[in-house]
Amino acid sequence: VIFGRIVRSGYNNAAKAGKLSNGVGKLGGCAKVFKKSEGITVGDFINQLRISRAAAQLESAVETSDVADDLGLSEFYFSRWFRRMTGVTPTEYRDSLRSAFTKH
Repeated sequence: VIFGRIVRSGYNNAAKAGKLSNGVGKLGGCAKVFKKSEGITVGDFINQLRISRAAAQLESAVETSDVADDLGLSEFYFSRWFRRMTGVTPTEYRDSLRSAFTKH
């Protein structure tokens, strides 16, 4: 639980998130405790945080390139990564939100 708070607080800064993710392997014991308590790996947890952050920004008027920049990714890699994580591209995600909104 405490390690989860550290991961969350380190994740608030995209640059720190990369360092945090890279350093997790060096914290083998903590990573094992984290997985046991949370049920997922630290890397998967960080990806969930990143997806939540990206989705929230895509729901607003933030440009896809700015979302990618905020996460420390190129726009090309961000689109590929987002699709791999969610099954849809950032554009498809945003379009699905618009169509859901116009149907109601």
